[in-house]
Amino acid sequence: NHCNHEMHCPIHMPFIYPHKIKGVFFILFIFFISLVTAQSSNLDKKKFFTDDRIIEMSLVADFKKLIKEKLDPNFKTNFLPATITCLFPDSSKITEVIEIRPRGEFRREECYLPSIMLNFKTAAAVKLKKLGRMKLVWPCSSTTSDEQLVLKEYLVYKMYNLITEKSFRVRLVKMAYRDVKDKIKPQDAYAFFIEDTDEMAALEAVMEQAVPLADYY
Repeated sequence: NHCNHEMHCPIHMPFIYPHKIKGVFFILFIFFISLVTAQSSNLDKKKFFTDDRIIEMSLVADFKKLIKEKLDPNFKTNFLPATITCLFPDSSKITEVIEIRPRGEFRREECYLPSIMLNFKTAAAVKLKKLGRMKLVWPCSSTTSDEQLVLKEYLVYKMYNLITEKSFRVRLVKMAYRDVKDKIKPQDAYAFFIEDTDEMAALEAVMEQAVPLADYY
């Protein structure tokens, strides 16, 4: 029978088979996984420092021990295990176990929480391994003024990058650090990574002319 303009005709919707719905969700799942994997597989130090977007990170370690041993003569070899979580701008997330130690001169001696060296080249750090070793500069204390000083120092590096390619590259992060035993107060603050001295020299094919500011402070 044909419907005329005075009759209400039912709308016939095509039947979607359950197995087709499952197939669509499976394809979407594979697509999502590929995006996350792409972020991880494409992660390297060069791209890390050429991207200016802020990364959110958290670091869980025995910071009480780090502070206690920061003036130890063997501080350069006294690495501690740490769990780092990185939330990248594309929403991909990586959590791995790395190593940290105190570093610097002035900050190591004068700051409550010294700047640190992060070693991503550990057996447990599969996705972050390509980052190698990197220096992290964060506030000397938990005050807002110290955080502002770190941001100003970061901008000094960025301005120098505009002047010459033979300069240390930096990457701004929002870092949350937590003591694994809850013996010190948690803190969230802006911090920045600075590339390694030897790697900068190799990248630019020049001999090191000066020690980066972050090594003194």
